[in-house]
Amino acid sequence: MRKIAHYCVLLLVVLLGLLPLWGKDAYLVFPFEDNTGQNLSDEARSAFNIALYATGRGDVIPYHLRSPMVRRLIEDGLMTEAEVAEIPTDADRAVEIGKLLGATYVFLGSVEDLKEEEGIITVMERTQMFSVADGKLYKEAVVSGRSRGKVNGVSREAAIKEALDDAGRSLATALVGEAKPPVKPAEIRRKEKRAYYTLGALLLGWLIVSQTREKEGVAVYGVRVNAVPYGSTVDVNWTSAGPSVAKYAIKRASLQNTPQGAPWNIAPLKDVKSLPFEDLWEVSAPQTTYTDTETRIGNAYAYLVVALGKGGEELTRGYSGLVIVGAPPSPTNVTAVRISSPITTKSYVQIDWSAVVGATSYRIYRGVSQDGPYELIGTSTGTQYIDASPPSGTIYYKVSALSSQGAEGLASAPVQPVGEEPVPTPP
Repeated sequence: MRKIAHYCVLLLVVLLGLLPLWGKDAYLVFPFEDNTGQNLSDEARSAFNIALYATGRGDVIPYHLRSPMVRRLIEDGLMTEAEVAEIPTDADRAVEIGKLLGATYVFLGSVEDLKEEEGIITVMERTQMFSVADGKLYKEAVVSGRSRGKVNGVSREAAIKEALDDAGRSLATALVGEAKPPVKPAEIRRKEKRAYYTLGALLLGWLIVSQTREKEGVAVYGVRVNAVPYGSTVDVNWTSAGPSVAKYAIKRASLQNTPQGAPWNIAPLKDVKSLPFEDLWEVSAPQTTYTDTETRIGNAYAYLVVALGKGGEELTRGYSGLVIVGAPPSPTNVTAVRISSPITTKSYVQIDWSAVVGATSYRIYRGVSQDGPYELIGTSTGTQYIDASPPSGTIYYKVSALSSQGAEGLASAPVQPVGEEPVPTPP
């Protein structure tokens, strides 16, 4: 969005720069051919350029190696540096260059003759004016410029320049029209003020529009993160946070299984945000997937994805749930029944559950509160367990499944023992 804004500013500046030229022609003058041997080519073209500009009917396109437009054409391979200093080989090439530079008309001129008689210097110039639109000859003029400079005691070089200036004015008048009368300074100031007011109004309007669009364009969406274990790896994917995101930082929290029970089953994790996350990797937008290969079977992981802007600032974030690599799913149909014994006057609890595909053993947990903490009270390779010494009062049980590699999954939902079925007395 910032790039678009910059391009808009550049376009606005160009348009404002072209406002004074609105409705005007653009003139391109090539070096004059010098048939006098006096090295008058550049001087004659300069005098003609000044005269064209003075007419006020168009603008003269700079045609030299310092011109940014010319340099761009050279860099693009459309012209060469040598060509800029030379006269085009024919009118077609001149018109072609004029199109590249956005000219309306191109001029091919020559200094035909220079005479000096009794202190009077006379130069004769010929110039052809071609229309860029159709490439045809539009006008042609042959004029003479005079100077009596030497009579007044000035140098020969100054007198020749005066004659070239006179010839340039005559050519401009013949081909384009007479020069406009000079504008009074007060009127110039009024025009400049109007131009500044127009510029200020346009810039203010642009700022209002761009700021409105910028706010709309930087809309940031919440990130929804999903993590799925596959074998010994975890695939992490998330939703895009919007076009303003430069990259996504992926962070990971880890929990290890223990012989005393899995931490995620001893103290049930209500919110993974409480876990300590460490930097894992970064990916550039618009990528929204990552495979974590640095995982261990049996460990539990949670992932945090942070969307970062172009300046590295955080835009939004999202968390995954807890995933356990290589673990079976949670057991289902868990029941707990308290059974009283009339012989021992004690009771025990029988816990049953459905078999889990991929599980080779199970862990049984007991707690005095539904939210824990829980303690590991035993294991079973079947689908039943007897708690022979249950405490009095309210208790809860839950069961987790383990794989052959010892990966323990999330435990089942906690259940309370129900009923008290006395054990029948043997006959």
